[in-house]
Amino acid sequence: MKAGLRIIFLVAAFAVSACGYGQTAQVASTFTNPIFSSGADPWITFKDSMYYYTSTSGGNLFICKGKNLDEIALSERKVVWTPPEGTSHSKQLWAPELHFINGEWYIYFAADDGENRNHRMYVIENNSSDPLEGVWEFKGKVSDPSDKWAIDGSVSQ
Repeated sequence: MKAGLRIIFLVAAFAVSACGYGQTAQVASTFTNPIFSSGADPWITFKDSMYYYTSTSGGNLFICKGKNLDEIALSERKVVWTPPEGTSHSKQLWAPELHFINGEWYIYFAADDGENRNHRMYVIENNSSDPLEGVWEFKGKVSDPSDKWAIDGSVSQ
């Protein structure tokens, strides 16, 4: 190797080692959710100085709220909707998302009739200013003509 290339190579090697390239990153062995220790597919939204946390027990949808995220775990867990038995959306409620759109609250969620292959997206609506108040009304299935298996839907505003 020529002397000029050797110097460039040494400078580059020094720069790489000084930046820590090639070093093994330290990875935490565990992470504890600071809000709840368990719960699948939670969703948090912020409106009017309040955080709203929504999740599912698998059989119903619930919401908690707090002025700070660390208050949510200590707040009331209010079940806001339980589907009627024997419907296409009465089992395996998954991944609820709470959204405030055009002055109404909506929760989009996946559910089925007890057969996973029948999972589809659904929506409920509440016109109260506080999603823990008022009445949540089932609005229907969110679908297109293909009516294919669907979970984890979201909306953009």
